[in-house]
Amino acid sequence: MFWKKSLLKNMGVVQRQGIKDSIITYFGVALGAVNTLFIYPLIPKEELGLIEFLLSSVMLLAPFVLLGVTNLVVRYFPVFEDAKTGHHGFLFFMLLLPSVGLLCLGLGLWVFQIPVQSFLSARDVLVQQYAWYIFPLLFFFVFSTLFIHYIKNFLRIVIPTLLENVLVKIGRGAITLLYCLSVIRFSELVGGIVGVYGLTLLGLVAYTYWLGQLHLKPDFRFVSKPLAREMGVFSFYGVLGSIGDSLLEWIDKVMIVLLLSQEGLGRLGVFTIVMYIGSVVDVPRRSIEKITSPIVAHAIQRNDWAQVQELYHKTALNQFIIGCLLLLGIWVNLDSLFDLMPADKQALYRAEKLIILLLGMRYIFDMATGINSQIIAYSKYFRMGFYFTLALAVLNIGFNYLFIKTLALDIRGAALATLVSISLFNVIKLWFIYHKLHMQPFTVPMLWVLPVAGAAYMAAYWLPGLGHPVFDIIIRSVVAGSIYLFSVFYLRLSPDINGLILRLIEKLRSLR
Repeated sequence: MFWKKSLLKNMGVVQRQGIKDSIITYFGVALGAVNTLFIYPLIPKEELGLIEFLLSSVMLLAPFVLLGVTNLVVRYFPVFEDAKTGHHGFLFFMLLLPSVGLLCLGLGLWVFQIPVQSFLSARDVLVQQYAWYIFPLLFFFVFSTLFIHYIKNFLRIVIPTLLENVLVKIGRGAITLLYCLSVIRFSELVGGIVGVYGLTLLGLVAYTYWLGQLHLKPDFRFVSKPLAREMGVFSFYGVLGSIGDSLLEWIDKVMIVLLLSQEGLGRLGVFTIVMYIGSVVDVPRRSIEKITSPIVAHAIQRNDWAQVQELYHKTALNQFIIGCLLLLGIWVNLDSLFDLMPADKQALYRAEKLIILLLGMRYIFDMATGINSQIIAYSKYFRMGFYFTLALAVLNIGFNYLFIKTLALDIRGAALATLVSISLFNVIKLWFIYHKLHMQPFTVPMLWVLPVAGAAYMAAYWLPGLGHPVFDIIIRSVVAGSIYLFSVFYLRLSPDINGLILRLIEKLRSLR
């Protein structure tokens, strides 16, 4: 069977796919940096805030429509897996769930259209005018998410990342640039963004077909009553857990608009720019999560907890090392990055640099705790994941209200609320996994990472400026990165990273 592989081979797959995915993802990050630093600041911050509000609203609504399918499609694929029968029509059953979810949402909007219109009428005029774009965006996003998770089962994440990340970034940047050049109107900009997400979905469907995995013939006889009931329970808790995840991840952006009234869209526009810079730190975790999720699900199904523990340690250590490197690179170069922005916008964004540090710390702590979410989600304790997530989502809403509204910390309050909520969330998951499964992600080498990062930062911080932000970025990045990576390599903190560095050195030698 495809999944009966050794731990070593699985880790090799994780490493190869993770490296390819990270390369493409960081290419997307570079594109996003161009968009964020040079293109997005050219449009009014209220309009940028509206676009982010629409996308954030989609992320909040998506769990209600997906009906737990993102976890279901990974957790139960091993049960359905059978190439000869087209996996018993597994994809058909998975497509059925969000279809029902969209139908229910549409009916709900129709039934409650009067209170919805009344709610929107009290919001910013741009929100009133463009709120209907949320539905087509939601349609494309939901089914794209489903296909991305389905493709994970075949350990293929590179092309989906290319479509989901690079295509979207190129499309959004190009369309925004056309708007900045007055080639198109703002309504066409928003419509074009919807179209980009539609192209992403078409690309994912085509890739699934190319893999030979677009099987849509259902096998109703295979879905027995006990299996259907079990999947229904898992799906139900998956829905609730996903709602909590979305509230943790996206509620701050929506609450900025709701709590700051007429200033909300403009402040969200500023928050979007600085938040993107900080979110670069989280890229390795997202890449690793894509490829490890199906491996964890299959290992738990086989009761192979040794493999789960190995993945737990490796992902936590490697993510922590890489995350600290990325935050180090961002922080030593932050002023130079702001210097690259349009001159009239530099002071506006520089004043919110603390947000980048707060969000960077949030991502670092999340990465240092490894794959704790996947372990809970695919184990018999999956219900607890829902309770933890929902409770902390409610706390996140409370923290956002406290920090943004009551303490008047503005958008910095949103970043602080996210840091506090995510940290609490991870502490509780760590405690639960250790209590129930007697596992934890931390290893001794992790104790050395922060001192190494601190030393690298101090060395780069005291370097004199070279008079141009690009030169400053290059020199500071080389100095800080070299000291950090050499120390990690010399101290042998991670066998995986040392192996990558040695292979890179061998390839460079072979070019001579």
